[in-house]
Amino acid sequence: ASGGSSLHQTIPRLLDRGDDGLVSLMEEFFLFSREAQLAFIREIPHFSDPRVISILEILLEIDDLQIQGEAVKALGRIRNGESVNLLNKISEKAYGPIRELALQSLRRLSFAGVDTTTPTISSNPENIPPFYAAYAGPINTSGFRTVWIARNSEEGLIKALYLQIHEEDGLSAVWGCSGVTVEEFATYLAENSAMDDIVKISPEYALSLIRHALYLKQENGTWLPAEFYVRRRIFTDAEIIPAIYSPAFKGYDLEELAASTRHIIGSAALLDDDYFASWVLTNGRVWDFGEEWLELMKNSDRELQTKGLESILERFCEELLVPEIELVSRRLLMTADFMQRTGRERELVEIAIAAALSLPMPRFQGRHPFFKRLALESMAVAREALEKGYDMRIHEADEEDWE
Repeated sequence: ASGGSSLHQTIPRLLDRGDDGLVSLMEEFFLFSREAQLAFIREIPHFSDPRVISILEILLEIDDLQIQGEAVKALGRIRNGESVNLLNKISEKAYGPIRELALQSLRRLSFAGVDTTTPTISSNPENIPPFYAAYAGPINTSGFRTVWIARNSEEGLIKALYLQIHEEDGLSAVWGCSGVTVEEFATYLAENSAMDDIVKISPEYALSLIRHALYLKQENGTWLPAEFYVRRRIFTDAEIIPAIYSPAFKGYDLEELAASTRHIIGSAALLDDDYFASWVLTNGRVWDFGEEWLELMKNSDRELQTKGLESILERFCEELLVPEIELVSRRLLMTADFMQRTGRERELVEIAIAAALSLPMPRFQGRHPFFKRLALESMAVAREALEKGYDMRIHEADEEDWE
């Protein structure tokens, strides 16, 4: 899509493919240089295909004033009612320079003989079909979680969106489909739910997680995945306004839980739960500690093994876990919230809350039962791998597990 002639051949073919074609186009667009991106937008009014309006509509969702501005100017060169309708919408909801450009484009079309007095056609949120279902998985050791959300469509089919969300970076990947049958969706869900460890959640909770992911992306100043700009039409504008999500634990005495010895001691057992199945660290330093433990088991008597293991665990926690206390504490709270949202036992939710709130307390430092168990499980993975002849330090560079 480098020259004008090739563009005029490629774009109609992509538009023929519907949303899948638009996704391919946006993925390519994000790879363009800034100069090429703006040149492409300026070329759009020269296409005879009226469907190019959908491209400009997607580009207007990108949080970039240059791109939005060129898209608005391009709309002012397309003489049809869809362009007018979109410009009227922009002039109503935008502000600052984008609104001024929209008004200029409307005047340009009016001077060209286009009727710009047509009332804006907008969808009524009350007429939008309800969500069909939503699913999510727990946060894994790398800070990622999966969210699925599906909505009924006017055609009787289902629109579905799969999102990968990172606890600090926000929305990191998106995949979707525009129309599948209930049976097709059920088949795909059955095939993939075990792999992603997803469970059913309320659409409202899913939207809270998505809005938080969008907020994080906005704060980081980075663009969303290309596919989201196309598939976002599964939502209303109000449903995906970026917003911080903070778990609420109504009916729980947080102060009491933070000081509960029983709950804090019990936090070591959290790692036996499926929601914590992937909570192990796997970097080169973990392998170092695992190797030290392996040598200790080979060359020491039982008493020395016990004392030596305590020393290794303490150093592991001080070096690898204590610096990440804030992040781990927040992740524990989000997991506790996920537990209560998915109907898990109250006692389990309380233990997760107690672990999260007690971790930062000075009296624990690196000696918290949860940290010690996490260190032990991580080293056990490394030790077992070393016993089988696998050493990740040879195969890959160290990773930052908690980022």
